[in-house]
Amino acid sequence: MPANTLVYLGHYETSYRKLHADQDRYWTKPETEDGHPGKPVDEVPEKFRDGVQFGFMQTTDGFIFVRINRLVLPTPVLFIGKRHGLQAPGPSWSEIDAEVTLNILADVIVANPGFRDELIRLPWRAQ
Repeated sequence: MPANTLVYLGHYETSYRKLHADQDRYWTKPETEDGHPGKPVDEVPEKFRDGVQFGFMQTTDGFIFVRINRLVLPTPVLFIGKRHGLQAPGPSWSEIDAEVTLNILADVIVANPGFRDELIRLPWRAQ
């Protein structure tokens, strides 16, 4: 059965504008004059490849969800610990249960209604 997870994708202010479906790098600070190539995102561990992967970024105000699997969210969703059922997201590839997955997905769907049908088809039932 697929497992669901969180993956860190860098600092929002420096990485979101570069975010795309096949993102394999992230930035924790503004690029330098030499065009810093960023840090690599670790390869998805086998147990998470068929589950839901929540990409999150850090902001000055906390954390936000910005990508689910290969879908970049046009409206990122603020992480709210008590609402989502976690103290904090991370580290990358931390397994999350179905309840946490549904809590996050619910907020993502409300913020991004145009992706509702695609999001509800995700394999979120992992334990």
